[in-house]
Amino acid sequence: MHRRWSCLSPVCRWLGVLLYLVFLFIVVVILLNMLIAAMADTYSNVQSDAQRDLALARAWIVARIEHNSMLRIVRNAPTHLLCLQEM
Repeated sequence: MHRRWSCLSPVCRWLGVLLYLVFLFIVVVILLNMLIAAMADTYSNVQSDAQRDLALARAWIVARIEHNSMLRIVRNAPTHLLCLQEM
């Protein structure tokens, strides 16, 4: 097997090494690009989830404020109105 490779000229050997290094460089660039794309997609998913959670938290706060204000109105209602409600 060694004899087969010995017939290659030094130029062909260096060309093979050069092509191999170019191939490795291209593969590394493509893999880094895929990694960046995956991280960008994950970041956008996290951002949309955070916006949804923020809207949900705001809605919960508004609902609690409205609920508490309704309780305050009922507690502070004049007694003659409460008597009318019981009838």
